[in-house]
Amino acid sequence: MSQRTPVFIDKSGRRWQRIRRAAIVLGVLTTAIGLTLGLSLLFAPNIPALHPQSLTRKPIVRLSERARLSARRRFQQALATTKRAPPSRRVSQIPSIPSNGEKHAETTIK
Repeated sequence: MSQRTPVFIDKSGRRWQRIRRAAIVLGVLTTAIGLTLGLSLLFAPNIPALHPQSLTRKPIVRLSERARLSARRRFQQALATTKRAPPSRRVSQIPSIPSNGEKHAETTIK
């Protein structure tokens, strides 16, 4: 049986120094993130107060009566020319197809 020897021998120790530096950097970063999270939980956020006046609905643009009626007429015309979806059907009105593929006269579920 042959004696096992290490495949990679780093006599200079550079690899271990790089691993140690990476671990220190990772530790510092996670500590900073953890402290930031902890401090954000301890202190209340500085949120401005809402005033009831700012919650009321205000019209963005006030149109004249003529412009409002013109816009309403254009909207109604657009509604009249758009294609509508077909009305829905109840389950009892939908024709059923046999699962074995045979063709029968239209049967409905009752």
